[in-house]
Amino acid sequence: MKFFRTRGAALALASALAAALLTGCAAAVVGGAVGTGALLMTADRRSAETQDADQAIEAGAREVVAQALAGRGHVNVASYYRKALITGEVPSVQDRQLMETRVRALPGVQGVVNELAVMPESSAFQRSNDAFITSKVRGRLVGTNGVPSASITVLTERGTPYLMGRLPATEMALATDAARQTEACSAWCA
Repeated sequence: MKFFRTRGAALALASALAAALLTGCAAAVVGGAVGTGALLMTADRRSAETQDADQAIEAGAREVVAQALAGRGHVNVASYYRKALITGEVPSVQDRQLMETRVRALPGVQGVVNELAVMPESSAFQRSNDAFITSKVRGRLVGTNGVPSASITVLTERGTPYLMGRLPATEMALATDAARQTEACSAWCA
């Protein structure tokens, strides 16, 4: 797994978890798919077994978060190829570490990238902006030739879009460039 971070811009790579600043936005490529049912199975590059494992990790993480934080904080866990990306906000450094430790201990987890921030929970307005950014980035990926948009999941937290997918270098570069050029990032990210 490769993880790259620089001050002005960070780049997340497919088959790895990473973060990048995109004109005020950060992005990460992890791995994922868009769709449901049979469409998901045919568009997703993961095997059915791997998809099931990722779903089990996410379900287990929801339980771990609910038990450990009891309503304190806002935590999301996304899994792709058994690697978990943790995003959101928690009230303390101890809670941040606790979440990473508990998610890492879930059956099947092979790696964790902890992007939790120690700060108050994001507002409904911020989450709405995040949803807007996600939809704009997804649209940009769909409209970009050479980008397997059905094999990429996009989620956004505090103005930082994360791209999740397992991609060769050429597709990764195209997807990252497409996300960087998304108007929503420069218009909505702080």
